[in-house]
Amino acid sequence: MDALTSGLHLFLDPALIVYLGFGVVFGLFFGVVPGLTATLGVILLIPATYAMSAPTGLAMLIGIYVGGISGGLVSATLLGMPGTPASVATTFDSFPMARKGQAGRALGLGVTASFVGSLASGFALIGLSPLLARFALSFGPFEYSALFLFGITIIISMAGKSPVKALMATMIGLCLSTIGMDPVSGFDRNTLGLEFLENGINYFPVLMGLFVIAEILTEASNLQDAYLIEAPNMKEIFPSVRDLMRSWLNFARSSAIGIAIGILPGIGPALSNLLAYDQAKRASKEPETFGQGNPDGIIASEAANNATIGGALIPMLTLGIPGDSTTAAIMGGFMVHGLRPGPLLFQDNADLVNCLFISYFAAVFIMYLVMMFGGIRFFAKSLRLPKCFLLPLVSVMSVAGAYNLNGRMADVWVVLGTGILGFFMSRHAYPRIPIVITLILAPMFEAEFRRAMTLSQGSLTPFFTQPISLFFVVMFFLSIGSAIYFSCRPSREKNQEE
Repeated sequence: MDALTSGLHLFLDPALIVYLGFGVVFGLFFGVVPGLTATLGVILLIPATYAMSAPTGLAMLIGIYVGGISGGLVSATLLGMPGTPASVATTFDSFPMARKGQAGRALGLGVTASFVGSLASGFALIGLSPLLARFALSFGPFEYSALFLFGITIIISMAGKSPVKALMATMIGLCLSTIGMDPVSGFDRNTLGLEFLENGINYFPVLMGLFVIAEILTEASNLQDAYLIEAPNMKEIFPSVRDLMRSWLNFARSSAIGIAIGILPGIGPALSNLLAYDQAKRASKEPETFGQGNPDGIIASEAANNATIGGALIPMLTLGIPGDSTTAAIMGGFMVHGLRPGPLLFQDNADLVNCLFISYFAAVFIMYLVMMFGGIRFFAKSLRLPKCFLLPLVSVMSVAGAYNLNGRMADVWVVLGTGILGFFMSRHAYPRIPIVITLILAPMFEAEFRRAMTLSQGSLTPFFTQPISLFFVVMFFLSIGSAIYFSCRPSREKNQEE
């Protein structure tokens, strides 16, 4: 109780509250603009924390994290371009809703889902940190391999009406994922002798190319419309009670998925929003409406990606293992102040830990209040630019964001090349998301599977004898089976009618 009181005392420092609010708004800006991520925002402001106290500086970084993940839904809704990798799945339904004149409703649902997901993961962060951290440690090569194998089944639900085209897109992703250094032997492979391919192809530049540059090229080819969305309707920003009650199970399921993915080191929200979207679509009574403006698609994506925040903070704070790239950057803020995350942090700096818990919840409320009471309308007006100005601006920011990721010109060429590829894929109705999913999961699956095979000396038996890996293997087969069943059911019903 004394530690909690001391933490509250640290939080009530006026400077901390001001900088926390600034961090949230700064993060929202980085989330809204395609190419600027929460990770980049944290990295840029770490040097500024030198002159701050540890609670103030770390609270600001957490505020950036919360704002950065939440802000991505704005550009996803109004531009059809994900502001961050965490909002890829949000574009599938939020942009169609905006084009139907329901931009305000789509944004309101997204912000509310972000709020709910963030709160859920916050409670998990406080109440279940030690338990969930131990759960994350129980994952070895077999468990991770089975999890990533199950994650690949997301591609099935993204196939649309042409599984063959989805398979071809998946093959492109697999080919791209094998470029660069072998994760086990360390030798270069499939680089074609080109030095800039030695470090491989990161999924973020590919994401920017396929979903931002490709969209820009598509819109640039149709300049008859001066704006992406004609005067977005900002009505119905506050969701109705009916909408919220109807989707309570979706909120809960997606938040749980986000928390679970968040605590597994190295995965992050880029996968959680896609996995939650996939599960929401499978559970829906009207799966055919997903991709056409279904509110449940927005809720699933945004609840999951924001729930990942608290989930990713759990292994970082309790074990000193970053849950994703942003928490890895936040760990740099701890190092600046001579602090080391881990079990001893809770023992030696309990007041600081409690202060950060309170700061997290405060950041979530600040994000919600800023967005719902003016932020949504402000960003909508800010992005309300004619195509002739907006498209070049977004292009520059996307390319700059990809370059800033690793400081490599190779990433710039990847953005431009995949942008052209995505443009032609969109023209010929090829799904683009399988490429991104494969690029995220294939390298991790390969590395973990090869470690698993080394440990078991080539035997697959441990996948079926260890409970967690067995669970994901069963889920993999159930996912495959249900997808085949539901894809065959329409044709079967049609034959019965005839």
